[in-house]
Amino acid sequence: MKDLALDAIKKYRLFFIDDLWAYVPYSRALFYNKGLDKDDAIRDAIQNSKITTKGELRKKWRDNFN
Repeated sequence: MKDLALDAIKKYRLFFIDDLWAYVPYSRALFYNKGLDKDDAIRDAIQNSKITTKGELRKKWRDNFN
């Protein structure tokens, strides 16, 4: 379950855990019951997705103004 979540986060650049349910074959309840919302690797993957996307958007904005 953890690997499926990590793969989906990386592949689809998800920002929020709640976006995950469209890309994994298990329910939100099962995810939370297993405690995966507290998993450091999943939290880190979400955070890295946010940081990477923000950096790319900022670069595009700077490039458009130059």
